Amino acid sequence: MTDFLRAMTWVFASLLLILPVLAVLNGWLATQQWPVRRLHVQGEFAQIDEAQVSEAVMPYLEKGFFALPLEDVQRALVALPWVADVHVSKRWPDALDIQVREHRAAALWGESQLLSDRGVLFPRPAGMRDESLPHFHGQPRDVESVVAMYADAQRLFGPQQRQVAQVRLSGRGSWSLNFRTGEVVMVGRSEPRLKMRRFARSLPLIAVVPGRRWLRADLRYSNGFALKWSAPESPTEREMDNT
Repeated sequence: MTDFLRAMTWVFASLLLILPVLAVLNGWLATQQWPVRRLHVQGEFAQIDEAQVSEAVMPYLEKGFFALPLEDVQRALVALPWVADVHVSKRWPDALDIQVREHRAAALWGESQLLSDRGVLFPRPAGMRDESLPHFHGQPRDVESVVAMYADAQRLFGPQQRQVAQVRLSGRGSWSLNFRTGEVVMVGRSEPRLKMRRFARSLPLIAVVPGRRWLRADLRYSNGFALKWSAPESPTEREMDNT
């Protein structure tokens, strides 16, 4: 036998061994002999459920245990709303293990995103409304600054029964706040925390002006602030408020 025939015989024998393995690994054959029969899903679910997870991975299970594309399964799950992180693994002989971690929303961000309790922005599901969450506005790079401003404002105004509903940081670096009771505070760019502390000290006196309610406070002054007031209440309206 010539060297050429020996080489061809060796190549042919190798192919006979390798091709069936490749066919199984790529799901070309024997998918019924090694199916994925068990799906184990773990996680603390509040916004999604196991049925959604199962539905997302079902098309990939048809390839069988060996050809199951774990990266594709992971991408399909991460694409689900509320999914923060996913770990998938195969367990011999017929199981797929999935661990899912959900985002937990801490605030609304802009018009189309949510901010998680880990400081991560993620898409806001269509039609979602949750007025109990604070609403933040700013650039993605400003997440840490906006969260810190919200915490400072809550510490200053919370003890005075003023809950912060919105914090906005404009593109020019100007701050503003909205309280849940409807009042707006224009803080500005220069020394925002100093101005908020000064306003918080004056707030108890402002709140007791009879027959008037402040609607808007402009703190963008070096040594004071300006107020916009509601129209004077009639005596009848004041009596109704006090009943």
